[in-house]
Amino acid sequence: MNSLRSGTLLLVVILLASVQSVGVAAASDGFDNMTVLAIVNGPSEIDLDGDGRKDLVFSARRKNFNAHAYSHITFYRATGGTNPRWELIPFFDRKDVPTVDSFRTVEGADCILRDLRVLRPSSRPDAPVIVVTGEREPGQSFADRALVRFVVYHIERNSQGVPGTPEVFFRAVRTIDSTAKHCDIGEAFAAELGLRK
Repeated sequence: MNSLRSGTLLLVVILLASVQSVGVAAASDGFDNMTVLAIVNGPSEIDLDGDGRKDLVFSARRKNFNAHAYSHITFYRATGGTNPRWELIPFFDRKDVPTVDSFRTVEGADCILRDLRVLRPSSRPDAPVIVVTGEREPGQSFADRALVRFVVYHIERNSQGVPGTPEVFFRAVRTIDSTAKHCDIGEAFAAELGLRK
């Protein structure tokens, strides 16, 4: 009887471990061959849309004299032609509805609750970037462990000239819910998606 219970317990442990590993593998699928591009405070020159021109990601810090400073991150595209200029690359949802023009982190003394990663396929340095945002559920405090939702954005072009839509924008193409609870978004990016700064 004891050997039957031991065998059953071992089987349950193996099944739970495989369910957990499948969940993490499913979440990280598609990010294994990605390079995380560094975003520094101030300007970062990156070809965002793969047109061969250096675009701009600008990250500025807001201090609040408390534990809740944050970064404001804006994406700019350099246009070509005879009259070059800078254009915003805003964020749109899956239905092409605009959401925000820029991204803002959410931070506490113990944990960062909202952040992003800018990625490019390691084998294709000329490919457009992919942006993944991560946001933790608030919980009771900034120091809680809670579930995280990731949103994956791809560069899209308004080739049809649809009114009200810019020439280039980020479109949400996929959401991923974490398999575990996390306090810090950086920890969640690493554990869930295999993405480290």
